[in-house]
Amino acid sequence: MTAAICIKCGEFKLGAWTACPKCRALPRTEDERALALAMTDHYFNPETLEQMAQSIREGRPPHLDSETRERIVRELRTADKTMRKWQQQAQ
Repeated sequence: MTAAICIKCGEFKLGAWTACPKCRALPRTEDERALALAMTDHYFNPETLEQMAQSIREGRPPHLDSETRERIVRELRTADKTMRKWQQQAQ
């Protein structure tokens, strides 16, 4: 399972797009989903994730630089298209 950081409160959680066990925040928009995916062990080691979590807890909201955001959004859109295609084939 993916180790992730809640983009709202900095709590550790399992899964980028799952509800936070502490604040119940759930990434919904494309930007939130991209940010949530970026803040996982797929992209960062545990030490860096802890630093990111601490920054959020101290009131410094996370952000992505435009290049990283664009790359992750492209990945998300591709994954969404693939998922829709599989769902259509399964019907």
